[in-house]
Amino acid sequence: MTFGDYLKKLREEKGFGIRELARLSGQDPAYIHRLESGAKVSPSADVLKTIVRSLKVSERRQRVLSLLADQGEVDAALVSLVLRKEEILMVDFESAAKASFRGNRPKTEEQWEKFIDGIRQARESFERG
Repeated sequence: MTFGDYLKKLREEKGFGIRELARLSGQDPAYIHRLESGAKVSPSADVLKTIVRSLKVSERRQRVLSLLADQGEVDAALVSLVLRKEEILMVDFESAAKASFRGNRPKTEEQWEKFIDGIRQARESFERG
């Protein structure tokens, strides 16, 4: 999933058209369109803040959107999993999203869940010292 894909999804969930989101966020409608279409990526922190405020999204969704703005693209199954399962800590999601793979990259939510569980266990072990 790309930043643009998720931005469009959030906008549509709120029932906003591009023009309405642009008006609420103080952005040009063409700019919002370019973000959603992928013609423009990685908006500035200030632009992202105004868009998030206009959409009134939860902190969790805001962090997913922010990661997508930084990362470019994250596997859609991973995004779906973290949005559905609140018990997954964002730090573990962010680690999973930024991981590089040689060969067997998780493809399903079940595979991602096992991968994130491994990340969680490693993090907890490290934190215990």
